[in-house]
Amino acid sequence: MTNPPSRWVQRIASRVFDVQRHSAESDLRRLRRDVMHQYSFLFKEHGGRIMPQLSQSVANFDWATLVIEVNRLYLRASRADTRTEWHVSLNHIMGPWHRLDPILKKISCNSDSDALRYHLPEIEQILRSGV
Repeated sequence: MTNPPSRWVQRIASRVFDVQRHSAESDLRRLRRDVMHQYSFLFKEHGGRIMPQLSQSVANFDWATLVIEVNRLYLRASRADTRTEWHVSLNHIMGPWHRLDPILKKISCNSDSDALRYHLPEIEQILRSGV
């Protein structure tokens, strides 16, 4: 438990520097940088584009989500702490979101990187069939 003077200082600092908003923006920037580096093929080979209106981060949480439109799919990278999870959706429907892990098992692929690079048509076909 914090003592009253330190809470007071924290509140003032938060208002002056808008620490929570900057932290949330930093989480989203870091996720964007990491995804663009590790999954650059989504942009270079598949013509993917980041959907800023659907990407977000939340103040007070170490959490961010980045949405990428690739062909007829939306890919969502969500990061909590240091772990990144992928979800996928048909972009003309805008939902529901499906975890990528169970779909990987259906196409016999163990790597999300390989699946996103080589198996986007199969992923789309699985989603269209009703997962």
